[in-house]
Amino acid sequence: MHRRRTLAAAALVAAFAGPVLVAAPTQAATKPSFTLKVAHKTVVEGRYLHIDGLVKPGRARPINVQAKMDGHWEDVFGFLTERDGEADIDALGFDPGKHELRAFAPRYKSYKAIASNTVTWTVIARTRTTAAFSPAAPVVGQATKLSGVLHPASTGRVVKVQHLVSGHWAAWKSVTTVKGRWAVNVPTGTATQHSYRVVVAGTKSKTALKTRRYDLTPLYATGVSATPTSATVAWGGAVTATGSIASGDRSARTISLQQRSGATWHQVARATAASNGAYSVHTTPTELGAGSYRVVVLKSAKAVAATSSAFTATVVQAPVTLAATPSATSVPFTDTFTVSGTVSASGTVADEVEYATLERFEDGAWVIDSSNGVDGRAFTFQVSNYSEGTHTYRVVTDATEHGLAGVSPSFAVTAEPFSPPEP
Repeated sequence: MHRRRTLAAAALVAAFAGPVLVAAPTQAATKPSFTLKVAHKTVVEGRYLHIDGLVKPGRARPINVQAKMDGHWEDVFGFLTERDGEADIDALGFDPGKHELRAFAPRYKSYKAIASNTVTWTVIARTRTTAAFSPAAPVVGQATKLSGVLHPASTGRVVKVQHLVSGHWAAWKSVTTVKGRWAVNVPTGTATQHSYRVVVAGTKSKTALKTRRYDLTPLYATGVSATPTSATVAWGGAVTATGSIASGDRSARTISLQQRSGATWHQVARATAASNGAYSVHTTPTELGAGSYRVVVLKSAKAVAATSSAFTATVVQAPVTLAATPSATSVPFTDTFTVSGTVSASGTVADEVEYATLERFEDGAWVIDSSNGVDGRAFTFQVSNYSEGTHTYRVVTDATEHGLAGVSPSFAVTAEPFSPPEP
C-alpha cells in the first residue's frame, strides 16, 4: 500500500502565489521515461485535478514540479518519488482558464536528468450569486426587490428567477446582468409566503447555477401596537412589550414577540391576548446591547394577521449592591474588628463577583486597606487599627461581564486611645 504525499496549502502559498499541488502515489513501471497524464481535460474551479506521474526506471529520486504562470515556468515544489517511481499530483487552486504543468527529475546519483511531458487542462469558473430581499421584511403592498451579484461578474449573462407554484418551480422573470448585478421586483400584495430561486445557464467557461430557495412573507403594517415597558433593561431582567390588537383583528389572538438577527426575525416569546385585545409578552435577553423587537399577531403557524412597528430595547450591565457591616463601631486601638457583608444582583450576576476590596478614606481620598475573596456571595475582612480616632470605610467590587462595579455605603469605626493598665 503506497503512502500519499501531502503538502500543506500554507507552505505552498508561502512558496508562490499560485495553486495548491499535492503529491501522491500510483502504479510502478520499468521503462526509462517520465510521463504525466491528467485524469480530466476540464475541472470545476475549487475541485482537485488528479495527474498520474511515473518515472522509469522506478527508483526514489527528487522531482521538481513546475507550472506555467504569466508565460513563464515557475517551480511549484519538490519531493521524492516512491521507490517504484510513482510521482502523482493533485492540483487545486488554479484560477479559471487553461493551465500547463510539467515535472523534471534532475541528475541524481547514477540516474540521468529526465523531463516529463507537459500536461494541459482547463478550469471552469464556478458560477455563484448572492441573493437578498430589499427590504428584508416588507409590509403588504410595499415595493420589494430580490437582487444579488453574480460571480464571476460580467455583463449580459441571463439570470432567471423562478417561483414556487403548487409545489412546482415555474418561470417568473428573466433579467440580464450588468457587471454581475441583477434585480427583479417581487409581489407583496398578500400576507402569504412566496418562494423563489435563481437559475443561470452554463457556458463553455462557466458552470450552471441553481440556488437554494428564498422565502418571503409580507406582513400587515397595522392592526397591533407594541410598546416596551422600558427601553433599557438590566442584565437578567426581561424585555416586556405591551399593547393591544385592533378590533378588526381580534379573531387572531396569538401574540409572537420577535427579535431581529441580521435580516431575519426570530420568535423569542409567545402569549395570548385578552378578549379585549390587550396583551403583555416578555423575554429575557441572552446578550448585552441593543436589540430590535416587534410583535406579530398570528392566525396560524404560517398566517399573519398583523405586525407592529419595530422597537428597540437595550440590555446593560446589572447594578451590584454591596452590604457591609463592622463587628463594632468603637474598639480599643490595640484590638482588631471584623467587616462582613454580602453581594446581591439580578440573576446570576452576583456569582460573577470574585473579589471585594475594603477601602479607607484618608487625606481626602479612598485608599486600599485590604482585599479578600467573595465566597457564596459573602465576604469578610479582619481589620487592624492603624491610628487612634474615627476612620471611615467602604467595600467595593470591580465590574464583571454582566455587572457594574459595586460600592457599599460607607461606615465609621472609632479606635479608642490606648490606656495602659494601672500598676
